[in-house]
Formats: sequence, C-alpha cells, structure tokens
Amino acid sequence: MGQKPVRQNTIVELIRALREYGLPSTDSEEPVNYTELLYSLDFPDRFVKHAASNWYDWNWQKILLDMRNGRFFFYPNTYSSSISVTDNRDLSESGAKVLGETLIQRLAAFAASLPTGEPVLRSLQ
Repeated sequence: MGQKPVRQNTIVELIRALREYGLPSTDSEEPVNYTELLYSLDFPDRFVKHAASNWYDWNWQKILLDMRNGRFFFYPNTYSSSISVTDNRDLSESGAKVLGETLIQRLAAFAASLPTGEPVLRSLQ
C-alpha cells in the first residue's frame, strides 16, 4: 500500500457523508440504492453484497470500522480464512486490513464528489 492511511477523522466524515447522501430528501423520494451505485462504479461485487447483507445493511459506521480493522472481510467475529467473504480464501488479517484501507480510500474519493462530501474533501486535504 503506497498511500498514507485515511485518517480517523476522515472516516467519521465519510460515514456522515454516505449516511446523509443515502437519506431521501422528500417523503416520496427513494433512498439511494448503494448496491447498484457502488457496483456500477466497479466496487467488487463481494464487497457490495456483504455491505448490503443483513449483518451490515449499509450501516456505514459498522462497515467502515470493520473495514479499517479487517473484520469486514470475514464473517462475524472471526478471522478464519475458510469463511472469508472475499474471493481470496487465504486472506490474512493483515491482508484484510490492507484491502480495507484500499476500499476506504476509494469510498472517500467517491464520497468527496457527492453533494454531501465537502467535509470529506476538506478532511482529505
């Protein structure tokens, strides 16, 4: 991983921006379909499916904190590679943290472009 890790305050702004963007602005408006949106932006399908699962249900706080510590890539409360949610069955705890950081960086870049993303952009600078 050649880039510096995303700072924790940036992750907090990222959580807020994605949560706020996902809320409908009117009663008649549909909430954002993050599954379709992120899949269309070439985020890995297994990431998208796991984030949409009953365990995470697009709860950005849970998703991003678990991505930061690597737990997101394993089924709840385990680092056993036999139940990794990635295509790589041999994903280690340290490899999961690197993968998580890479996806957090991509999500931060995406969120910075959203109407709710100005605080993320400022935090990245």
